[in-house]
Amino acid sequence: MERTFLELNNYKVHIKCSEYFKYFFIIKSIALRYNYNGLTLVPLPIERMMKLQEYAISKKKKYKKRHGWNNSTNF
Repeated sequence: MERTFLELNNYKVHIKCSEYFKYFFIIKSIALRYNYNGLTLVPLPIERMMKLQEYAISKKKKYKKRHGWNNSTNF
């Protein structure tokens, strides 16, 4: 499932801050509409988002190196 997810997203595992908040508010509005109190959505702090993005980039580099993907390969 993870590989399929990555392939469908062209291995782009980072998102823009604006895109993150767009979906954050969509999910939150759905939860509020259906009065689902068990969903406590709190936006990630910028620092945490940056760390997650750095982690994803480092994992992408390790994956490319391990599997012999060069820079010309569309990853």
